[in-house]
Parts: sequence; C-alpha cells; structure tokens
Amino acid sequence: MTRLNDIKLLGLWLIKSLRSPLSFYVVLKRDFLKITNLANGKVEESNNLNFSSRRLLIADPIKAEEAAKTLLERISSKADLGTRTKRILCHPIDNEFSEMSPAERMILNDFAHQIGGSYVKIIDANDELTQNEIKNYT
Repeated sequence: MTRLNDIKLLGLWLIKSLRSPLSFYVVLKRDFLKITNLANGKVEESNNLNFSSRRLLIADPIKAEEAAKTLLERISSKADLGTRTKRILCHPIDNEFSEMSPAERMILNDFAHQIGGSYVKIIDANDELTQNEIKNYT
C-alpha cells in the first residue's frame, strides 16, 4: 500500500512541477480575511472570524487557516488547488502597529504555508495594493 501511495505522490509532484503556479493575494486584518485569485480575478472575504487578539493579528491559527482554505475553495477549482503550486502574497494590515516583529512574520509565514503556499511573500504596506502594485510583487 505504501508503494501505491509513493507512486501517487510522485505523480502529483510531477503534475505540480509541470503546471504553472496559482497566485493569491491574501489580506489579513483583525478578524477579517480577503483572498483574491490573481489568475481569474475572483475575490472572497469573511468578517468576524475571531482569530485575532489585542496583541496578534493571528492569535488562533487553526481558525484562520480553516477560513482561508474555505475561501480558497470558493475562488478556485479543487483540481487546480490539488495539482498546482500556490504562490501566496500575504498582506497583514494592522493600523495599531507600525512594523511586524519576527514572531509575527513567523506566524504569517506558517499560516501561508499551512493553507498550501509553496512560495510566500509577506508585504509590508499600510494600505491594500492595487492590481498594478500586485503585479510588481509577482
């Protein structure tokens, strides 16, 4: 049974390496998540997710990851999500703090990898990016 699993994983790896990656722009605010599929332009967002605290943007990573995975499934096909690598542009917006600590960067990096990102870029900007600005990061 493990040999069959190994063959399946090898096949998925081969497919992922041949197909172009999917790119997503993820905006995180306090208990708010917005994801844009940069390939097809679809956008989904959710409010009142209760994953933040007074100190951290992502205090409950499991809730944040579940919400993000649900939004990803709404804006992409399951076949694409399973057979293409994902590039995540993670953009935390928190008006209370001017810069992120290394611990917050680590949390955001882990969050992006847990939702399937193989390439993660954390963006330091106070406002959401426009389509032209997003192209500069991809």
